[in-house]
Amino acid sequence: MNFPLPKIAIALALWCASLTVSFAASWSFGIIADTQWSGPDDGKNPNSVAADILRQIDQELIAKGVRLVLAVGDTVDKSNKTSLATRARYAQDLYNAGIAFYPLRGNHDAAWPESGREFARLYPQIGTGINNNTPPDCFAADLIPAPDLAANPPAAKKGAAFPLGDNFSAPETNATFQSLSYSFDHENVRFVLLDPFDATARNSTIAAQQDWISGRLCDPKRPLHAFVFGHKGLLNGSHKDNLFGNHTGNDPGDADPAQQPEQNAFIASLAQNGVHYYISGHDHHHSESIVTSPDGCNSVRQIICASDSNKFYVPRPPFSDHQKSVSLDCKKIGFYICTVDGPSVTIDYWGVDVSAQLDNSRTLTTTPQLTGHWKKLFTSGYRLGEANKAMP
Repeated sequence: MNFPLPKIAIALALWCASLTVSFAASWSFGIIADTQWSGPDDGKNPNSVAADILRQIDQELIAKGVRLVLAVGDTVDKSNKTSLATRARYAQDLYNAGIAFYPLRGNHDAAWPESGREFARLYPQIGTGINNNTPPDCFAADLIPAPDLAANPPAAKKGAAFPLGDNFSAPETNATFQSLSYSFDHENVRFVLLDPFDATARNSTIAAQQDWISGRLCDPKRPLHAFVFGHKGLLNGSHKDNLFGNHTGNDPGDADPAQQPEQNAFIASLAQNGVHYYISGHDHHHSESIVTSPDGCNSVRQIICASDSNKFYVPRPPFSDHQKSVSLDCKKIGFYICTVDGPSVTIDYWGVDVSAQLDNSRTLTTTPQLTGHWKKLFTSGYRLGEANKAMP
């Protein structure tokens, strides 16, 4: 099957051929994933939120000077009004530092039927770009249990609300399915964040969103770079459910003929419109791979983000022949810094090994000390007009 080269791809090729273009200064954004806390609260992680891990990571992101942070889903373990408000409350460290926060729902978040409306209320920036505008009820004195309030208090609100981002867009299917996909621009990047969950949190709505996704990526007015994010991967290591739905038996995630057309269309849309990375969570370990569509015509590089929760998984079969591993790292808490410098993008994965502190079910029962122990573990990236590169 042959596909015509989209206008945006032609524009990017012509742009790369020019050496006289002036660039904005280098800037960076952070990525975190799966910030839920399962099991009993250890006194620092209230209402199923990994708040102590979060605050330690946020301090690193602040120190590294990111402008915004994206969270690729499962912000809480048990979704309800209290847990979601708690997670929103612990974003305050970022806002106080002038850093914007753009989250996605994961399957744990979406398990509560009212989560779509509540998520949009707690994070108005996903539609307006106005950050540090958390609703007043999130600051109620009784929201955080007393032991956690003493041992790990959330930051007090400082400063005024502030904008970050332009050209916000959402698909019409959000209203149909009570989902929360959205997109915005900042500097020379378009961000497309995909929420595939319907009101039941069981069915994928990506096929219904595909026209909007493609429209955001092939837009001739699009900034130079584009990144696409979702909670679930295209092909995972541990979980076999993915962005396109659930899979059973020996299906690694792309063997179901009914889902293959939407997988082909989605990966083609990214590959043909100059999207180098699809970035997700859900699998609770770091993985970078090249994922090829079932029809073999297109591929995209995928990063599955390391766990920022107390749960850690490892890959298990079956595995697809359409996925080629680039790097794999398990049993570490991690975050990512993406630096955009004109036509170049660099993604650094930072982690702390917590394997010695895990119980038999690969779970933490108390928060480890992360500050002072971070190490840069892998670097990946690309320069427009050149092949993607990855290195340890």
